[in-house]
Amino acid sequence: MLLFFSLFWAAFLAATVLPFSSEAALSAALAAGLPWGLALAGATLGNAAGSMTTWYLGRLGKLDWLKKYCRVTAYQIERAQKRIGRFGAAGAFLCFLPVVGDVFAIALGFMRYPAGKFLLFMTAGKICRYALWIWIHLAIKENL
Repeated sequence: MLLFFSLFWAAFLAATVLPFSSEAALSAALAAGLPWGLALAGATLGNAAGSMTTWYLGRLGKLDWLKKYCRVTAYQIERAQKRIGRFGAAGAFLCFLPVVGDVFAIALGFMRYPAGKFLLFMTAGKICRYALWIWIHLAIKENL
């Protein structure tokens, strides 16, 4: 269980703005003997929790700040929110990407994208990413 929780926290920290590789931690956990199902669960849960934290930090932002400090009009904010409503699921899904994934998470939180939808699509993206990584890891291990 120590491997599982170590992987969880490594993936959590990697989903924040800290420059850390959750894939390296996932490979290390697999190499240390953590079953692939538990590794997938630990990495996904930790990374999803980290992205939800980033989304929430964005949610703490105030739209009035855009008007006051960035000279953005109410019309521009409304237009951006409509775009977020249309493309927010794709942005949430792509939160697994390095660097821009954090930007997507914080922007979706700031623009008030619904938490439930964010969690669903963001977690789906992370599951796909880690499942692919595990598949590659196991395929390489099998061919060595």
